[in-house]
Amino acid sequence: MQGEIESRIKDCSTNLRCLFPLLRDRNIPRKVKVLIYTTILRPILVYGAEAWTLTSRTRSRVVAAEMRALRLIRGVTRLDKMRNDDIRRELGIESIVEFVERQQ
Repeated sequence: MQGEIESRIKDCSTNLRCLFPLLRDRNIPRKVKVLIYTTILRPILVYGAEAWTLTSRTRSRVVAAEMRALRLIRGVTRLDKMRNDDIRRELGIESIVEFVERQQ
């Protein structure tokens, strides 16, 4: 199971790299970027999540993969020291862990 989760994280990171110029562009509205995240990146990350058993390590890795995309959309880095909950609230996105638990 852990190998499958790692594979999902890797696939999401690969697609995030492809979408990086688009998500970084300040001329594109934030709503469009959030739509891209919710329709492309999140489904790639949580594919098959109904069968996952999340340990604390895998939960942390999935949240980190999610926050990598959300911080890019928001335009902040970890050095800006914004809380994950604040970024999610500002973008209007549910936590990936809550999303997975609801699917299960």
